Amino acid sequence: MAWLSYVQRPLKRLAFQKAHIAVVAACIVCLGAASAHAQTGVVSMSNASIDVARAAEEPTLKSPILAAVWADWQAAMQRGDADLARQRVERFWQEQHQRGGGPLVEMVPVAPHRQGAALLAGTSASASFYVTFLWRDGVFTNQRTAQAFNGAITGAEQPLQVRLLAPVRQFNTQVLSPLGRTGIRYYSVVLPADSRMSYQYAAGAQPAEGNRQALRAWMREHTIVDPLNPTSWPSAPVESLQRLPAYAALRPLSVLQVPEAEKPLRSATVEPAAKASAVTALGRWSRHRIKSEVLGNTRDVWLYQMPALANHVQNKNAPPSQATRVWVVLDGEQWETQWSVQRALERLHAEQPEQSVVAVLVGNVDRGAELPPNEKFAQFMAHELGAWIQAQVPAASRRAQDWTISGVSYGGLASTWLAFRFPERFGNVLSLSGSYWWVPEEEESGPSNPDAGQPHDDWLTRQIAAAPRKPIRLYIDAGRLESGVDGEAGILDNNRRLRDVLRAKGYPFTYHESLGGHDAMVWQDALESGFRHFLVETASPSP
Repeated sequence: MAWLSYVQRPLKRLAFQKAHIAVVAACIVCLGAASAHAQTGVVSMSNASIDVARAAEEPTLKSPILAAVWADWQAAMQRGDADLARQRVERFWQEQHQRGGGPLVEMVPVAPHRQGAALLAGTSASASFYVTFLWRDGVFTNQRTAQAFNGAITGAEQPLQVRLLAPVRQFNTQVLSPLGRTGIRYYSVVLPADSRMSYQYAAGAQPAEGNRQALRAWMREHTIVDPLNPTSWPSAPVESLQRLPAYAALRPLSVLQVPEAEKPLRSATVEPAAKASAVTALGRWSRHRIKSEVLGNTRDVWLYQMPALANHVQNKNAPPSQATRVWVVLDGEQWETQWSVQRALERLHAEQPEQSVVAVLVGNVDRGAELPPNEKFAQFMAHELGAWIQAQVPAASRRAQDWTISGVSYGGLASTWLAFRFPERFGNVLSLSGSYWWVPEEEESGPSNPDAGQPHDDWLTRQIAAAPRKPIRLYIDAGRLESGVDGEAGILDNNRRLRDVLRAKGYPFTYHESLGGHDAMVWQDALESGFRHFLVETASPSP
């Protein structure tokens, strides 16, 4: 499966709790928001509202380049010169190839930019850009996509619908509209300059209307990278990701990096897929099966040990020069295969070779049941897993301040809960796009809580606000593009409320907003930054 369900919340909260995180580097598909009708227009990312123009007979084109192509094509056809019209379209594709392929990116004029800047309050973007996702009818595959996806899209197939799969709720699953009979399909959004995201397309024969399950299956079957974009993530060959049966069908994602980004992605392993190569481990991987008595189940756990520690494990009489820090990472399947903890640790090791670290990647059994605050899972993590780690790695520090628990989405929520529940085990929290909107099922239909940001929301944030301060440090990161829709709070809003509570309670914490969405390509960098923070910096209350 090449994506996970990023279902609208709270209307689809229970469905989200059952969703699994089988993703290809987290192209998060907002299936609950899927529309079976073609839409087009421009989306201006904001925390307030999204204006999506319905497709009309005459396309509304905000892209100056695409508008010029359309005007020239119409003029040629009105003169009866079909050859000239085709040549104009072909010239557009040649020019787009020279621009680097992928989405068409153009500077937004000053006035719209000022409007967008007001909506994107707090962004460091120096400008806004029209980003137009493109599809060329009749050219849906090349050698790369054919080999990677076993012919899921063939050169003989004429797709009747193309959908954008993106980690941003406001425009995820939108249909790319045909530009007349030019063979160009497009969908435009407005993004700040320092945005980046991964994305995919679903392209194939028109799916059945009005059937969400059928649409879900259709997108799963027809998901591919953008065949016009040479840059994908992660860059490791597909075959290198097939070490686990459940993830044998993982597919890479295409990469959008809007010009003038504040800094390039460190996870750059982002590169043309043709140049990709498998990663050679500097440390040592080991895979284990752990049985939990309290949960009554068994799961995979991976250890990744850097060279100094790996040598120590072989020679237990030669302890390292300092305590070995423990980094526990939830959603272990993803970080072991595709979201690379290994790369992050090796970069940190190159910077600080004296640091001794072991990463413990914890696999899932029932993600939707275990990661939202769950007392039995907390007991397993703090006691059973903790004792197992100490037995496997005798050099592991016994100080909670040397143990970091980290996760994304539900895993971010779980990380904060685990440290809040057992601060004597986990002294550091690294939460990325944490799902702090979560509430227990019994509160779903309960009375509103006037102290919460919204009725029934932010259960864990309310617990933190009501309890004495715990001896833990936190690094919280959320995506600037994770804002809500239709007046409903988004993950960004929930994380900001948690930030405010942490500040009020006097917790040592760092809060950061990445210029991206609910996206593993962005999480890759944020995870590394957060763990580096606990290695080399002293957390303090953020402004």
